[in-house]
Amino acid sequence: TVVLPIDDQRLASLADRVEASGKQVWRVSALDRSADVRVEAGADHPDGSAGTGPSTGTLTVFLRGEPVAKDVPVPLGVQPTNVAAAFAVALVLGIDPGPAGERLAGLHTADHRLSVARAPSGVLVVDDTYNANPTGASAALAALGTAVAAAQDSDGGGGGRGGGGPAETDRPRLAVVTPGMVELGRRQFDENARFAESVAGQATDLVIVGRTNRRALRAGALRGGMDPSRVRTVRHRDEAVAWVRQHLGAGDGALYENDLPDHYP
Repeated sequence: TVVLPIDDQRLASLADRVEASGKQVWRVSALDRSADVRVEAGADHPDGSAGTGPSTGTLTVFLRGEPVAKDVPVPLGVQPTNVAAAFAVALVLGIDPGPAGERLAGLHTADHRLSVARAPSGVLVVDDTYNANPTGASAALAALGTAVAAAQDSDGGGGGRGGGGPAETDRPRLAVVTPGMVELGRRQFDENARFAESVAGQATDLVIVGRTNRRALRAGALRGGMDPSRVRTVRHRDEAVAWVRQHLGAGDGALYENDLPDHYP
């Protein structure tokens, strides 16, 4: 028996080939309604889910089109496709859908992998420092906005004051702190620039750590229309943390995306 996510066309094709070879295939998905197991995120989650707080969202599990676990609260870092694959494996091993669905509410994320916490200052911090690839960085950026919006709702509205910046008291400041992504070969410059361009559209500030991807990140942010005064460069992560503490306040949010070893300049 083979369990394969089919949202990537390459894996969808692999599923067809494996099935044609005589193996039983469970197709899982976050999008495809024809999948054996589909996990759907609600409307406010980074992947689509309606959150119950700044660090949670909800998921619904469908087994061959029928819901078997509805609106289960999970941390924002829990990825629907991963849940779908794990759920299918559980079913293959003989676990009933009901008990499997009940266990979903106990899921948690690994530390520093899209974990969300509120600092003593009131700043909502999304910590994704142990994970950085184009897909994950995009999900983390979406999680930043989702978490801050959910926190505003649970706190009764009102944005952060974001000390030190222009008068934008009607909306929170959202800062992304990152050295960028590495080990991407010839795609590294373009992927970092593309990420920074997305930051320009979804956040208010970009703090670039180190020199490794500085040129790409700055180029992408400016291409995305970010005010040059909101693109800052620092030598080390400690300087970035100090900047966040000085300039962000209650109701604001900060995403720490990746943290490179010291041998990267």
